[in-house]
Amino acid sequence: MYGKGSLFGKMPGDDWQKLAGVRSMFAYQWAHPGKKLSFMGNELAQWGEWDHDASIDWDCLNWQEHRQVQTMVADLNAFYKAHPALWSQDFDPAGFQWLTSDDADHNTLSFLRIGTKGETLAVVVNFSGEAWSDYQVALPTGGRRPASGRKCSPPMTPSTAAPTSTTAPSKRSRANIIHVRSRRRSPFRLWELYS
Repeated sequence: MYGKGSLFGKMPGDDWQKLAGVRSMFAYQWAHPGKKLSFMGNELAQWGEWDHDASIDWDCLNWQEHRQVQTMVADLNAFYKAHPALWSQDFDPAGFQWLTSDDADHNTLSFLRIGTKGETLAVVVNFSGEAWSDYQVALPTGGRRPASGRKCSPPMTPSTAAPTSTTAPSKRSRANIIHVRSRRRSPFRLWELYS
């Protein structure tokens, strides 16, 4: 606020890329440990920064892309509440494990969130404006993609050290969430609804 600009305005690229960046950032923020704080208006991907003398940019909801960001934030809240892996060990190192944190070439991050009762979610976030085909992420064990229920247990490649891996459909500025060690399906379709 006060000259720092809106979250939407800080993102690089054209409007599509800015909105994709906002969606990826929210998915990363909700999946990463810690409390979920967002300044008012960010959930709409509003154009201007918040101003205490004016209303937030409600008019941006006349555009479908901004409504999708608002819907995504609501879906993220519901998904967060429904999956203890995202909050039950928020302040315990046992609740988080990096899978990849050093893939600067692809501008991606991946990690596990682990609940107190063993629910494990693998999160893959692509912050680049590029689509990566056959992007491999090593998993500790097999799992299922929540949206499709498709198994994530392709053969191990020489570059992966874990017993199984998944080929994440790492499209431009997307996030994927995968249930690991579970046959449970989730209704959350982040990478299909908000790409």
